[in-house]
Amino acid sequence: MQDIQFSLAWQTPLRLCFETFDDGLERMWLSQSFLTEKHWAHRAIWLLAETVQYCLAEQGDKSKKEWDRIDGRLDEWEKSRPQAFAPFFYRAADPGDANPLPTIWFSSPLHVSAVQHICMARAILITCDPSRPKFGLNHGKFQRRQQEQVLEYLKVLFGAAASCEDAAARHMIPICLCASYYWISGRNLQRQLLDLVNVVGQETGWFWNAIIEDIKREWAW
Repeated sequence: MQDIQFSLAWQTPLRLCFETFDDGLERMWLSQSFLTEKHWAHRAIWLLAETVQYCLAEQGDKSKKEWDRIDGRLDEWEKSRPQAFAPFFYRAADPGDANPLPTIWFSSPLHVSAVQHICMARAILITCDPSRPKFGLNHGKFQRRQQEQVLEYLKVLFGAAASCEDAAARHMIPICLCASYYWISGRNLQRQLLDLVNVVGQETGWFWNAIIEDIKREWAW
């Protein structure tokens, strides 16, 4: 998990030997007649690792076929995961930006964590789509659609963290913001996310002041 967080924060490839584990873990999950909620949560973490590896590894298969394979694995997780991983309450974000994040309640921090890993994987994978036009009119249209899709997943990720009373649901917030700040616009949303990072610092004793200042500069605050 620390390897994934380091890669997300600093945009570097995973240090672990990915291929050593991938096939074995996938075979193990497929061979199980019943997967516990912890199995599903661990699988979500591994899917994020697989996505990070695809997007950041200096070598490896960067083809659209491989992109589609990872996208299919994420689809399969979302379609097959137990109903317990679905929120039992959802309120959309305020269009007027009074509350720029949706309110999302899950029955367990484990469910929040799993969904956050899937959302982060989705957001990252969208940005690495090899079918993206390099230039021309379609480039702008693709980029705008990409922005909307990424922001939709990020709002779920951050909204679930902000809605949960358990501090463990917020531990990913600073790392995910480091990885995705480029896609986040709107002063109210930006302010709420920085407030969340400060909350994480107070809860964990690990403060992110330097990172916050860097992100503010990138946002032209």
